Amino acid sequence: MDSFYNSVRVFQGRGCLRELPSVCKKALKDDLSAIILILVWDKSVLEQKGIQKLQEEFPNTLVEECSVSNPEIEDLFGLYQKFYRKKLDLIIAVGGGSIMDLGKSLCMIHDEEIESAEE
Repeated sequence: MDSFYNSVRVFQGRGCLRELPSVCKKALKDDLSAIILILVWDKSVLEQKGIQKLQEEFPNTLVEECSVSNPEIEDLFGLYQKFYRKKLDLIIAVGGGSIMDLGKSLCMIHDEEIESAEE
């Protein structure tokens, strides 16, 4: 029998990005050398003060723009290929349903050894 538990915390509402740095510090036990991947729908999200502060406090933060509606397996596999050799400590998805789906799916497969999108 296969089993999977997807522990996802969702923050939403006005001002929620301001809380991002403190939430990350708590989740990462103040390890400011942690590698964080932020998936965004549009790079304009990076202008938000909470995102800017997170990038200042965590210098190893990576950003990936994923402006794909209704992502396909190939989109997920492309992200996987780009980041699977990096030791990501945290993956954050900022946006709506599609970007959240990509973020959750990438979390699920990140540590797996996958050779193609067909696996």
